[in-house]
Amino acid sequence: ERAPLAPLVLSLAEVVSEEPLAEDALVMWLNIATGIKDLPEAATLQRHINMHLARIAVAAESATGYAGQLLQAALGGSTLDKDSSVVRLLAACLNPQRLAGQVGKVELWPVLSTALWWPARRLSQLVLNVLPEIFTELKVLTPNGYVKGGRLDCSSKFLDFGVRLPVLRSIHCLYCCVVAQSIQYPSEASNFLRSACEVTRNAVGSLKVASLQCLSGHLAAFLSTFLDAVPPSPSPGMRAALLLVQSLRRKLGGKADCLSPVENQLKFAASQSA
Repeated sequence: ERAPLAPLVLSLAEVVSEEPLAEDALVMWLNIATGIKDLPEAATLQRHINMHLARIAVAAESATGYAGQLLQAALGGSTLDKDSSVVRLLAACLNPQRLAGQVGKVELWPVLSTALWWPARRLSQLVLNVLPEIFTELKVLTPNGYVKGGRLDCSSKFLDFGVRLPVLRSIHCLYCCVVAQSIQYPSEASNFLRSACEVTRNAVGSLKVASLQCLSGHLAAFLSTFLDAVPPSPSPGMRAALLLVQSLRRKLGGKADCLSPVENQLKFAASQSA
């Protein structure tokens, strides 16, 4: 009994492009909406209309948030600003066919710091599917200036060799961003950590054992650094990290020794909830 999505998109397109024909768009919306079968009663239909019009108004005011980014990514075309790497990558998450040749120059850290506020499922798509495809061409700011992603050193204290697999390099950069953003926004640290754990959990199911060993090194270095930067506390993020570490160690047959110290730290943090 819900109003169809297509008419909503038509109205949203009018709002975003700021065309003066909003009234015509609304008429079109109503014509399509009233053309569906098993139409609800007039009062129910009016509630649906009011609800969707409210969504349009909220989305139009959310240009800098995820709602506004998702709206622009879904509509595409002329609604995209020239400096909209985040939106273009979000569009690639929605439709991978948009990725090839249409993303342009992308600076990594601003994209990841913005994507940390996305739903975890969408962040996973970005880190595991989209960024690895363009990683070598990404623009990355380091203490020594900008480098391309293909030249970025993605080693850690548990991995003293170069990491070549693009998806692992992408995850490593996500971890770095989570630590930095958690220091800047300590009240969001648990949410950022939980999102990183969700991305990692999704990666575990698709990586080979050799790559999982490398991932465990990255994860151990990340959690060790995170726990040094953010005081351990009983939070959903800490519990998610503990479950992830335990799951990964079981999958590797207990061979991921680098994870043992952080597992103990996470267990201690979880015990403080009592």
